[in-house]
Amino acid sequence: MRPSRPLHPRQHEVKQPPTPTPVRVMLFSRNDEQLVALEDALDGLMLTVALGTHSLIAALTLDPPPRPQVLVIDVASISSAELQELHSLRDNGWFGTIIAIGAVPEKLRRSLGIETVLVAPAPNMLRAAIARVPFEACTTKMPIMR
Repeated sequence: MRPSRPLHPRQHEVKQPPTPTPVRVMLFSRNDEQLVALEDALDGLMLTVALGTHSLIAALTLDPPPRPQVLVIDVASISSAELQELHSLRDNGWFGTIIAIGAVPEKLRRSLGIETVLVAPAPNMLRAAIARVPFEACTTKMPIMR
């Protein structure tokens, strides 16, 4: 049997498939009852609760990785000024998935890049929407070329 040839430095031997990392979710709602219901529905996921738009924007764009990949917002409880502030998420380079709860006008949906809108979600609907997020956290460290 011939010995296998050595791998190039940019190649790596696949030993086992990487374990998937859990999806990190951030919740934002001004309605405390809705917030508690959302936390209960997403029990078991890595949750972060934003207390205001400034902390939400800082956590998603300025904090070091790992950052939440999914933002769940309760549109009915948020003021129009706060919705306008959320546009800075996309401007500052956060390209995660936004799931909105409540009625969302089509123009706002397009401008914020909201992928999913749940009008009156049941707990399993929100969990299923997060499970459908096409996120794969498999990355490979690239060598530094000198």
